[in-house]
Amino acid sequence: MTTNTYFPTIGADQIIWLSHYASKLPINGSSCGIAAQEVATTLADIQYYIWILQHWHPATQLDAKQATAYKNLLI
Repeated sequence: MTTNTYFPTIGADQIIWLSHYASKLPINGSSCGIAAQEVATTLADIQYYIWILQHWHPATQLDAKQATAYKNLLI
């Protein structure tokens, strides 16, 4: 995995960064040579990743903690 300086490593900061990027991409995408279809696809990918960060990942972490607690209870 390559290291970059522009994309945050913390999930909450990623949501902010991606939301800002998503707001600017439709405005500036064509001047950067990005086709409208690619802009639309990228926006959908951003929305999905934000959903992962906000909903799916926290739920799986909670499930993992609950599973570990239940396993320890059984022991």
